[in-house]
Amino acid sequence: MKAESLNKILNLSEGKFYLIGTILFVLFAFMGNTNKSLNIISIILIFIATGCFCVGVIKFFLPYIKEIWKHWIGKIIITFLNILAYPISEIISNNLISLSLGLPPQDFEITRSILAILCYPFIVLFIIGVMLLILSAVLEILLMFVDVMINFINILSFNLAFKDKKSPLNMLNTGRIIGILFLSYIMFMLSFSPTILLQNLNFNQLLLNIAYHCDYQPIHKYPTINQDERAILHENGVISIAKIQSNEVIITIRKFED
Repeated sequence: MKAESLNKILNLSEGKFYLIGTILFVLFAFMGNTNKSLNIISIILIFIATGCFCVGVIKFFLPYIKEIWKHWIGKIIITFLNILAYPISEIISNNLISLSLGLPPQDFEITRSILAILCYPFIVLFIIGVMLLILSAVLEILLMFVDVMINFINILSFNLAFKDKKSPLNMLNTGRIIGILFLSYIMFMLSFSPTILLQNLNFNQLLLNIAYHCDYQPIHKYPTINQDERAILHENGVISIAKIQSNEVIITIRKFED
C-alpha cells in the first residue's frame, strides 16, 4: 500500500508539485513562530515544499538526462567533472596535511590519497551545485529575454504575428528555476556536511592515526629509531617520529646527524 501511495504521488504532473510546494510555502509564511510546536510544523512544511519543487524539476529534466547520458555529451560532462574534482581534492588533502601535521604533504602519499578520495564526492556535489546555480541564472535571463522580445514584436506587429504566443515566464518555468535553485542549495549543503561532522571530531588526531598506520613505518633498525617508534625520512636529513602515548599519536622531529 505504501509503495502504491508513493507511486501515485510521484506520478503527479510536474505542475502539481510546484503548486503543492507554493501552497506549503504560503502556509509557512502565514504561520507564526509563537511556540515550539509551530516551529516544528514550519520546518516540516519547508522540507516538504522544497522537496516538491525538487521532485518537479527532476521529473522535467530526467528524460533529457537519460538521453544525454547515452550520448557523447554525457561522457564529456563526466570527464569534465573528473578533471575539475580530483585536482581540487588533491589540493584540499595537501592543505589539510600541511596544516594539521606541519610537515610536507608529499611525504604522506597514502594519507594524501585517502583524503583525496574522501573529499572527491563532496567536491563533485559542490561542482554540480555551482553548475545548477549557473543553469538557473542562464534560464532566468533567457526566459526574461524571450518574454521581452515577444512583447516587443507584438507591439511592432500590432499583435498579429505573436498574438497567440504565451509568455515563457509562466508557473512551470518559474517552478523549474526555483526547483533548480533548491537542488543547488541541497548540493552545497551536502558538499559542506563533512565540516559539520569534523567539528564534533578531533580531526588532527584522526589524521594522525591515518598517517601513523599508513605512512609511518616501524624502521627500528635505522639509526636513532627506537623499537616502539614509527618514522618517515624527509629531505635534508629530517626524520619525523610517530609514537602512541596515552592513546594519542604524538609526532616529534629529529635531525639525522652522521
